[in-house]
Amino acid sequence: MRSIPFLVTATLLFSAPAFAEGPYTCPDLMNKEKTASDQMTQGKDGWFFRINRDLNSPLIITPEVEQLFARFAAALERRGTTLVLVPVPPRAAIAREFLDTSVTEQAIFSPDKALANYRHITQALGRVGVLMPNLLETDPLPFDMPEDKPFFFRRDHHWTPWGARAVAQKIGEAVKATSIYASLTPATYVTRMVSESGWKPSMALEIQRLCTDVLPPEPFQRFETRLEAGNDADALFGDAGSGTSSVLVGSSFSALPEYNFDGFLMEATGLEIANRAISAGMQFNAVTSYTSSPAFEAEVPPYLIWEIPNLAGISQSALTMFRQIIPTTHGACTTEKAVATRKVSIKNGQAATLLTLSPQKKVAGNNYYMFITTPNLGLAKFTLQFEYDDGDGEWFTVDRSQHFENTGRFFVELSDEIEGNLTSVTIDGLPITNADLEVRLCQASQETKAAPAAN
Repeated sequence: MRSIPFLVTATLLFSAPAFAEGPYTCPDLMNKEKTASDQMTQGKDGWFFRINRDLNSPLIITPEVEQLFARFAAALERRGTTLVLVPVPPRAAIAREFLDTSVTEQAIFSPDKALANYRHITQALGRVGVLMPNLLETDPLPFDMPEDKPFFFRRDHHWTPWGARAVAQKIGEAVKATSIYASLTPATYVTRMVSESGWKPSMALEIQRLCTDVLPPEPFQRFETRLEAGNDADALFGDAGSGTSSVLVGSSFSALPEYNFDGFLMEATGLEIANRAISAGMQFNAVTSYTSSPAFEAEVPPYLIWEIPNLAGISQSALTMFRQIIPTTHGACTTEKAVATRKVSIKNGQAATLLTLSPQKKVAGNNYYMFITTPNLGLAKFTLQFEYDDGDGEWFTVDRSQHFENTGRFFVELSDEIEGNLTSVTIDGLPITNADLEVRLCQASQETKAAPAAN
């Protein structure tokens, strides 16, 4: 569910405060019985930090996950789309001057380590062929921003519109340096501030609930981006040749209009941006929703810009999610080209056999994938059981029950770690529902081999 921020129109709130905010009396910030989500700690000048998220420096992804990003980028490139990966910088490291080192939880956090880990990940992904905007490569940091234009809010984990614009400008630099950009017809987009107000989003309201002092709203400027009058009508979609917009996927950083991130991207790149981000979608929900949709199969956006809100913990779900998004780059094979097809009717959520195969077909490895489609958009969670002729097998759970845009299309590639030949696929773990399924076992037209490993 999209969180609704609280806006207060008040002219006196617009300029930066002339004196330091706080400290505020907030006795319940770390009371597990009273906090609704994250335990928090108060920094300097009215800043608050989430202990388990903001004050988390071990951002690590494994070489296996690096290769999954590389495979996805390479598969998109073969379709004609360049992946632009945008991990949100670590909040407490960017706002390091507001950390209160007299507080244990803030004192043990290392901004230098957090930034080093962030840079290590982005450099490693860059080496395996993923396009990354140059966000944190300079020192001092490019996001040491004026007090009245901070990168993050004091009492919210999201970036401000000023932070969103700073990132968009870096993306614009990266995009314009790619070879594909020369074949596009950029237009001129202009961003204007349309209103000023006070800002109390959901995190600020949660902080207020845990404090006895009244916390003021933060200054907030709302921006709007429009195509400049006089641009050629053909340039409306950025690429006059294909008429296809570039696509933005990501979380609430991208989805919420208050931050105008898609607008700043249009201004920075000169390209029309179709916003397919999902608020509360975490790292993978939006990219999975978009790539599995008919729209993705029908169009070839010049750029797929993927904003990731939090790199910490991404390795935990990467294997499951990439096995669903990588095969979408091949599309749904036709029944004529499918290795096997079947139509199955699910009754009251009962388990069913989807396919049986002869081992002689020698179906094995991630060059093969399942495509399942259903008109029942309520079918969002189920488990596939794969069985192989060597006695090996696996359970694979698909879960789109929260914060997904479900189009009734599912892709799952076979495991590359099982050497046996596939003999059967069954479906289980279904909700109590009826659903007609069309099932196809597809072979990729071209293998999505991993890029060379980073040194």
